[in-house]
Amino acid sequence: MKKIITINNPLLKPLYQHAQASEQYNIEVLSEIKTIEAINNSKCDIALVSPLVFAIINKDHKFKIVKSNLLAIEDFSGEFTINIAPNKKKLATLYPETLNEFIIVCTKLVLSERFGIDVSIATKPQEADIILSTEKEKYPDYIKLDLTEDWFDTFEVPLVAGFWIANYELYNKDIVDEINSLSKNLDRTENIISEQIGENDYDKIGYKH
Repeated sequence: MKKIITINNPLLKPLYQHAQASEQYNIEVLSEIKTIEAINNSKCDIALVSPLVFAIINKDHKFKIVKSNLLAIEDFSGEFTINIAPNKKKLATLYPETLNEFIIVCTKLVLSERFGIDVSIATKPQEADIILSTEKEKYPDYIKLDLTEDWFDTFEVPLVAGFWIANYELYNKDIVDEINSLSKNLDRTENIISEQIGENDYDKIGYKH
């Protein structure tokens, strides 16, 4: 039985949906910090990770990126909303409702590179000037930005949310087909179209690759 570890990001579930019903795999969903610890301690054969996790893991353990299915979001997604409190003279604090460290880092990068806003992390939403939420309808009085849309506008590349890595000892010509079989029948590209909430809104379009 192969041990699979995946970071705790619901967007990535389609990439391992068929493994959950198979007795060939033992799947564990962990925080990014726990995922790094598990990989560094060689406690998995295959892992679904964010770019942040791959950047931090100890490369001495010889995990290699597999050229297989991944998730990249181009332009609008509606998955992560940056809510900016109105009537603030200065924006200095961010409260993330998500526990995904990679998404938090991406948010801070967009705020810094696109708007020149450098934020520290607040421990409570009522103490924050900016709130990162996975529910776009929350905070109706706030100014809203879509994280993946502003990421694409800022860096002109899709936001890669997750990809597979494998223990170098297991890497062979069959590993790509095996990992792709964990998420078979996925469309290569899924179109995303926003819903207009207010009369001043406009249609937004994005893609999940």
